[in-house]
Formats: sequence, C-alpha cells, structure tokens
Amino acid sequence: MQIFLVYLTINWNQSGYNYGLGYIASVLKEKGHNINFFTINNSSDIELLYEQIKLKEPDIIGFYVSTYQFIYLKEIIPKIKKISKSFVIIGGPYPTLKPECIYEIPELDAIVRGEGEFPMLDLVEAFEHKTDHLLIKNFWYKTKEGVVKNDLRPLINDLDKLPLPDKSPLDYQQEINRHGGINRFIFSRGCIFECTYCSNKAYTDLYNKTYYRVLSPQRAIEGIESDASKYKFKEIIFDDDTINLNEEWFLEFFALYKKEFTYPFICNMRPDIVNPVAIKLLKDAGVKGIWIGVEHGNEEFRRTVLKRNIKNEEIINAFNLIAKNNIKCYAQIMVGLPFENKELFLDTVKLCRKLPIRSTNSISIFNPYPSTELGKICEQNNWLPSRGKYHERSEAAISYPGFSKEEIQLCADVFPSLMRFKFIPLNIPLNIVYYTLVFPRKLIHRLFGKTQ
Repeated sequence: MQIFLVYLTINWNQSGYNYGLGYIASVLKEKGHNINFFTINNSSDIELLYEQIKLKEPDIIGFYVSTYQFIYLKEIIPKIKKISKSFVIIGGPYPTLKPECIYEIPELDAIVRGEGEFPMLDLVEAFEHKTDHLLIKNFWYKTKEGVVKNDLRPLINDLDKLPLPDKSPLDYQQEINRHGGINRFIFSRGCIFECTYCSNKAYTDLYNKTYYRVLSPQRAIEGIESDASKYKFKEIIFDDDTINLNEEWFLEFFALYKKEFTYPFICNMRPDIVNPVAIKLLKDAGVKGIWIGVEHGNEEFRRTVLKRNIKNEEIINAFNLIAKNNIKCYAQIMVGLPFENKELFLDTVKLCRKLPIRSTNSISIFNPYPSTELGKICEQNNWLPSRGKYHERSEAAISYPGFSKEEIQLCADVFPSLMRFKFIPLNIPLNIVYYTLVFPRKLIHRLFGKTQ
C-alpha cells in the first residue's frame, strides 16, 4: 500500500526528522509497503504535500502532531479530503493525551494513541486484506454510528525487537547538512521523573506503569553504525532526556562508543545525577557539550510548582564540575510558568549568573500540554493560549494574574542580554534593557538579516 507519513513543525524549531514516524516507516517497509515522508515547515511544504497527494493517491496519510501544531490540521485535512479519498489519521502526543480532538475536525477519519508501530501495521494489513479494522487497539475511528474508542495495547517492552528507524524516504543527508553536519539519535522512551510541565508523566499515568525503556547499548551502537555507513556527519546530538538515567546502560554504552566512534557529541543530563565518574566517561568518549535542565532559579518554586526537588547548590556544583573538565555546558530555562512573576524570573537570572562563565543559557516560554499537572491547572483557571497560531516556546500567549504575556515576552527577550552583560543591575526596568540592547539587534536583523 502507498502510505504518506507527515511531520508538522510549523513555527517550531525542531529537526525535520521524527523518530516516531521513522520507526513506523521501518515496521511497514519490512512488510513491503511504500512509504513517503513529508516535513511541513511552511505554506510551500503544504502545497507540495497537496501536489504529491494528487500525483500518488496514497491509501493512508498519517500525521504526527504535537499540541500546538494541531490547529494547522484544521485547515490541511479538509483540503486533503477535497482532492483525495485517502484515509487520514493523526498520532503523536496531542491525540494520545487529548483524544477528544477527533471531534474537532469533521473530515478526520481516525486517531492513533500511544505507540503507533504495530497499530499502524495492523491497520494497513486490515485495509490490504479487506478485513475489519474497527477493533484494532490504540485507534479511535469515526463511523456513521459515532466514534469507536479502542483500548490501548501494552507498551513495547523490548525496543530491540523493532527494526532501526527508517530514514530513507526523507533526504536525510540534506537534513544533516541543513543542521551543519549534525546527526541526532534517540535511544530511550519515557522518563521516571514527575515534572509537572512534561508529557512523560502524563504518559506514565495513561499506562499506569513506568514508561521508561531504552535500546540495549549494542543495539544503540548498531543504529549509529548504520547511519555512519549511509550518511556523512561530523557531530552527534543524543536527544534522550537524561543520558545517564540508567547508570548500567550509560557505562556500557559509552565504553562501546569510545571504542567504535570519534564523533564529538552533545547530550542531556539532570544536575542532581551529574557526578565525576559520569563526566570523566563522557569526556573520554568525546563529549562536546552538555545540556542541563535548570528550568527555574527559585529553589522553592522549582520544588513545589515543577516538582523538581533539586537544590541550587546541586545545580551550581554540576556546572562547576563540567566546566572544570573543559566541557561546554548549556542551561535550559523556562519563563511564563503558572504562579510565576517578574521577581521569581529574576531569581532565575541570579542563579544563572552564578554558573561558570563557559555556560550558555537557553530560555523557552512555557506552554501547557494536555493531561500534565500544569496543563490541568491552566485549564481549570482558564490560563490557556489566547490565540491559536504562534511560535511555540518563543512567543508568549498566556497571561496570568500578576504576570501578563507582555511581561513574560519581555523577560524572555532580555534574558540573553542579562546573562551576557552580568554587570547590568537587576533593579532597573527591564524595558530599558530591551530598548537599549535587544530592540536595536532585532531591528538590524529585520533590515539586514542575521546579526552576529
């Protein structure tokens, strides 16, 4: 059968390749089905998708969709149905955690919840052999009688049994080149922690069991070897949320990696499980940089609102240890959280200013996700985005009592300058910082292109 798999990344700074769709593609291709990948970044990509649908007439079109991409499907799917008889499905975090979205697009045929590899295979084979597909687990279907809601099947416990994710339907070399020669890998699924802003905890609640699983170290190495035989790349980013979450796996994997590869790499760690043994192993294996989830600088706020029971001292010690080993370290920060205000934001600035000079900081604007603890709080208090289409994580769209979206945007905009020029006192109005340091750069960027 002819199947289109589509990844939406409009107004979202993400890679053009999605590992979830890659695994689905590999499972389907093993059974002889034809797969086409599409990444939708802009209106031109959407038009190209329409053209290819007319040309190839796919049997099934599957979209991977996150929370703030769903609104675009309200325009895309009706247009698809005007030019095609394709069976249209959406999967990914949003329909998994908010399946009621099936009612929001009349032309949508079905949603798939949770892990989609084997549900999609069952569906495709049911279509191919013209057998009943309405009872396939993980799917909700629209019928003339209403919506059929099937239960979830168990999680895939042994990820090694899956074929390696397929990248061939996409020009993956071009994707690597577009990101400066960087290749990205994800070996794990889920997380054991309970951060209130993260969908991983919502997935754990959905399945009523620990969601975390990881490829064996040898299988992960095979994935890198497979890419190395097909593509040219000079650096790797490991996108797993916490690379040393499973210590036994961590030690074995990087011992193998050091023997097999010389690619410099970047990975993610939690500050409370950064330790000398882990940092030495990463350094010996060729680590170039480490992302650390600081999230917020106020210890009490971080503990009570975000449920990250990590002390500021632990964060500072983790950064100092990494910097002592001449490794670049990047702090991940959020602003615009429920119950936050400008004063609490300045606590984040104060903490980040204590981090080693080698550290670089990245700030994201909080957006609530369905079924997360903070998502539920936002829904209960009507603290939801006031408009549908905006740049996720970089554009403020929610106002709270005592912290408007304009103030949140201002905090996000001036944060890099407050970190770059640490001599700026924090008691001066932030709009002065903005119009002195930020606005001129934005104006130059708008007029002449990227600034240095």
